[in-house]
Amino acid sequence: MTMHQPDHLVAAFDLGSNTARGLLACLLPDGSAQIVAEARRMTALGRGLSETGALDGNGLASTVGFVDRVLTEWHHPRCVFAVATAAARDAANGDELLARLHRETGVRAQVISGEEEGHLSFRGALAMAPQFATRNPAVVDVGGRSTETVVEQADSLHVASVAVGARSLTETCLPSDPPARAELAEARRVARERLGPALRALRERSVVAVGGTAEAVVLLNRGGRTVGVRDLERVAGRLCRMPLQRRWAMMPFDPERAEIICGGLAILSVLASAAAGNRLFLSDGGVREGLLLERTGATRLVRPK
Repeated sequence: MTMHQPDHLVAAFDLGSNTARGLLACLLPDGSAQIVAEARRMTALGRGLSETGALDGNGLASTVGFVDRVLTEWHHPRCVFAVATAAARDAANGDELLARLHRETGVRAQVISGEEEGHLSFRGALAMAPQFATRNPAVVDVGGRSTETVVEQADSLHVASVAVGARSLTETCLPSDPPARAELAEARRVARERLGPALRALRERSVVAVGGTAEAVVLLNRGGRTVGVRDLERVAGRLCRMPLQRRWAMMPFDPERAEIICGGLAILSVLASAAAGNRLFLSDGGVREGLLLERTGATRLVRPK
């Protein structure tokens, strides 16, 4: 990692239902923030939440351990911002995550609402895909237990947070291994039904998608960041006919996501079908980028050359 002034380093963490993500940046004199390092781990914090009503114990430990390890690797920057999303919102023991995180790492995190999550996703997604900032964009964030859709109307953001995500849809609609065709069709039906009003808001807009499923699709699509409904159906047709063990082998970059990728692809396909041109642009920005910009007041994020 390139040496930077310690007083200028800040970190932001997004503690999601499936994946924890960290971002380290250096605040520059021109008001921008230069990305120094990134980290992520699939923690499965929300695994089984639909049945138990509580955060998964292993996922909780994995999330706290991730933050602790990353902060040590980053030499404990002076400012650390952290938020938890849908799993912590929904779980009866969401406060346990915050208490343990503070006790073991010193980080004071907060659980944010679906609307706050949508605002941060919108800002972070467009920060990493600025070419869409002037094209009447919408941002969709497919998480483990919720999907946020964000559109800008009359200079204000309108957020719909819907309780359907890659993990919750997998757990409720896709019990077989591999999923049966009827189960996959039911997953798409449920996603379309729950997202109903939010889908109408996407009509004729350029839609930017973020989240772990979107990140996986970029890699499965050989780096291509624009995907249509047919592209997503092709990926799903290949992956979702395989048993879980073979899906793991197909996803060496993020093997644990094989468990929930079919649910995530069902949601992305439904979202793409509502977007202009029946396609999505996949951004690598999201909540952590939006959080860093909001909390520091930085005007933009830049990657090192």
